[in-house]
Amino acid sequence: MHKVCIVVPTYASGRYFAASFRELLGEARELAARFETLIVVVLNGSSRADEQEVRRAVEASDVPARLIVTPEAGKNGAINRGVAACVELGFDIVHVVDDDQRYAPGTLLINVRALLGMRERLNVDGLVGSRHIAVLGRGASPIERLASLAFEEREEAPKFCIGGSMCTFVEAFPKLPPDGQGIADDAFVCNAFYARFRDLYRTTGILPIVFPRGSTVYFNVALDLAEYERQQVRIRYGVLAGYRAFPELEQELRAYFTWKFHCDSETHPPRSLLRDLVELGRWRAFRWLRARANSKAEARLNAGVSGVPWSVAGSTKGRAGGSRAGLARPGPGGAEAPAPSAPHVAAR
Repeated sequence: MHKVCIVVPTYASGRYFAASFRELLGEARELAARFETLIVVVLNGSSRADEQEVRRAVEASDVPARLIVTPEAGKNGAINRGVAACVELGFDIVHVVDDDQRYAPGTLLINVRALLGMRERLNVDGLVGSRHIAVLGRGASPIERLASLAFEEREEAPKFCIGGSMCTFVEAFPKLPPDGQGIADDAFVCNAFYARFRDLYRTTGILPIVFPRGSTVYFNVALDLAEYERQQVRIRYGVLAGYRAFPELEQELRAYFTWKFHCDSETHPPRSLLRDLVELGRWRAFRWLRARANSKAEARLNAGVSGVPWSVAGSTKGRAGGSRAGLARPGPGGAEAPAPSAPHVAAR
């Protein structure tokens, strides 16, 4: 029987962890009904008050859970510690999730099943992620609406944006580099899987990085322009630094994992001239912001700046954005209704 370890890296999360952990427990219970399941929370570089709140939530869990506290701050290090715990405890599947997101019902179970299906059908230990959708509440600010364009359901999910949902076999999970380099954890993991399955991709055109239908994660975007730009500079720095961690493959990785969001007019036909002009304006503004962030990130990397720790988007943490029941579109059997796009194995 397969054993699934859910790893949750978390930092300075005392004020919101209990609420987001309840969201995760809904997913963990579904896994625990079918697989031996353990939640490993890794609290890094945080205060004693944060530790007390996180510990209280973990100890109240009705799914087996344990807390690891490390004095060093850094998500990469926390993930490495969590994966090491999975190995030590004899778990064969690891699912890394962020500490501040919500899920369409069944997301983690869908991911584990997709992972097992790849091994059964293709004889590969691939990587499974989730569709990321930005949550916008009533009265969302203009910058929130711009930021959310990248994650609208009509848009093609970026191939590397596996973000806070990484599921694979423990033996296949790569050791992440030190946090001081600023390398994004999800970008590095995707790059490592590209390197591992490069020959398979060249011969078949398929890379086993999968975003299965119905697997969806909901998250908040930064509230104001300055914070959003800082957040995006950090993200893009992490992606670019991740490319450079594989110098012999950098150009291949840049060509494959393109940061490309586009407006698909075929799926949303024009409704009026005014609406078209408004949409065009929104997309031009978004692309300008994206290009600006890319340019700043590249300049910092080329200048030898090590990471951009000042850019954490604090306003994304712990905000109200709905519940498991309210966010998902119920489908047959309680699962999320199919998204507009078909499930895919990442390929050109």
